Amino acid sequence: LGKIAIDDVSYLGAVNWVIGDYYTSKAAKRWWGKDNLSKTEGIGREWSYGTTYNIEKFSKDIRTSAVFSTLTRDSAYANEKILQIEHTLGRAKAANVLLLGEPGVGKVDLLIEVARRMKKGSSLDSITGKHMIVLDTDKLFASFKEKQEFELAFISLLTEAAKAGNIIVVIENISSFIRQSEAMNVMVSELMDQYLASPEVQFVCTDTPRAHHAYLETIGAFTRRFEEILIDAPDLSSTTRVLQGIAMNEERKYKSIFTFQSLKAITEAADRYIVDGVMPDKAISLLIDVATYAKQNNKIMIDSDFVYTVVSDKTGIPTGPIKEEERDLLLDLENRLHQRVIGQEKAIDAIARTMRRSRAGIQRSDRPIGSFLFLGPTGVGKTETAKALAFVFFKGEEHMHRIDMSEFSGPDALERLIGDGTHSGVLSDMLQEHPYSVVLLDEFEKSNTEVHDLFLQILDEGIFTDARGIKVNARNTIIIATSNAGSDLIMKTVKQRGDIDVLNKNIIDHIIEKGIYRPELINRFDSAIIFEPLTIEEQGSVASLMLGDLYERIKDRGYDLQLGSELINLVVQKGYSPEFGARPMQRVIQDLIEEKVAQKIISGEAQKGDSIILTKDDFTDVDFQTAA
Repeated sequence: LGKIAIDDVSYLGAVNWVIGDYYTSKAAKRWWGKDNLSKTEGIGREWSYGTTYNIEKFSKDIRTSAVFSTLTRDSAYANEKILQIEHTLGRAKAANVLLLGEPGVGKVDLLIEVARRMKKGSSLDSITGKHMIVLDTDKLFASFKEKQEFELAFISLLTEAAKAGNIIVVIENISSFIRQSEAMNVMVSELMDQYLASPEVQFVCTDTPRAHHAYLETIGAFTRRFEEILIDAPDLSSTTRVLQGIAMNEERKYKSIFTFQSLKAITEAADRYIVDGVMPDKAISLLIDVATYAKQNNKIMIDSDFVYTVVSDKTGIPTGPIKEEERDLLLDLENRLHQRVIGQEKAIDAIARTMRRSRAGIQRSDRPIGSFLFLGPTGVGKTETAKALAFVFFKGEEHMHRIDMSEFSGPDALERLIGDGTHSGVLSDMLQEHPYSVVLLDEFEKSNTEVHDLFLQILDEGIFTDARGIKVNARNTIIIATSNAGSDLIMKTVKQRGDIDVLNKNIIDHIIEKGIYRPELINRFDSAIIFEPLTIEEQGSVASLMLGDLYERIKDRGYDLQLGSELINLVVQKGYSPEFGARPMQRVIQDLIEEKVAQKIISGEAQKGDSIILTKDDFTDVDFQTAA
């Protein structure tokens, strides 16, 4: 180097230039080479700016990969939205799109179909030939920790797209992207602004309505650059068309065949029984579940019966054709309920008829399985009937969930039920955690009018939107509201041996006149059922049920309990109360029988394996007087 008079700095600069030029040339060859152009179908041919390093690294061209679309079957809804997107992108000015819709409604699927049509040449002439790239925001954030690096990479990507002149940039969940960038002190909305106004590059962004309302609308200058298009969940017919397109791919994968009726059944079952998600996403998930079940069971031809079998296994709700065991249960429902509930013949009959109509599919599917207003004095079996219904219909008492509505009488009642925007509510949590259950609204008359308005909607539509903007599904529940309203009138009518058939109308008129419930709320229930006071004979049967439960508990402790018939009669007479129903009976059994058994066990008088025999003579008159 000394002989040719070149210093070290100049030499190193020359070497770096040569090496840099070599790698630049290599990258350019890779983009402009024949193999790459054929592979990408011309992508980069117009990009005379040079290599598109950032576009290649941080995005994917869905136009070149949009061979398959979930919307290969035409539907009026999808075509309408696709044309809206195409017309907006085809404008000379304000040609940026903001798609608003819940997760799972198919926003990206619509864009893939637009890209597929651009590739086929069946889209509008003004956008045919353009490339649609989806920004990989996760990779972009993961690659850069410094503000300057992130800004440089993002601006470089947009500059590359603008220089190409035929790029549509897709950014999913734009609100989340902007918020994440702001955490790095990067104002993405400001960086995008000059490009949003440029005709050389276009943008399609997606977002949820809630995020858009809470955050994006506050950036007015940014949102004005976009044409908003609302993407609602498609109707059942459109969803079935979507499934037809997807089924072809799943049939090859799982070696099964879907009939058209099975696809309709998947759509209807997803809408009715699958709580999480929205259409068509939850219908697609169910289709994949059905295909998986079919493969596991070596079933080739998938029909609607098989679909409903899968749904029943998945949800625990009886669906589809009524099988022999379930048919017997439904036809014998009155007797099954009477094994737990004493008396109340008319109430049990009304409940059984409603449940049979619902299971037969005659009732509207956009309402709860059943909804009842139980009216009557305390202790006559209203809560026990709800427990029995959960036990018979959902196979366990644990499927009954109770809300004490007397706690929701204040001005904050609605917020406590459905949340306040930051926290979820009691009712919304219950229905999301237990979507297939009996919901018992105890002392419903004590809740305020805003709560009644909420249940007007739930009983009519089966869904409501909580304070967080989440749709909550109540269509797979049995809703029972209990009330003591009109108890005095019921007791008076029974004592005077009045016409019980007339009583129902009188009670309804009474609670409407008193302003306890509005007529439109009462009419939303499938049935308003009067629970009559129990006769002494019926309370004797209640005592037998209570004592039977006590016998089982004592047997589990290793003892045997036997009661004399005279003692049982005295317990029934002492515990009988037309005004308070069966509750005094429970206290008499507790104060007399349970107390005496406990004394014998603790004193050592009764040993494990012994029979504890109690008769009337084991108790004094004082014992009977102080009981209950």
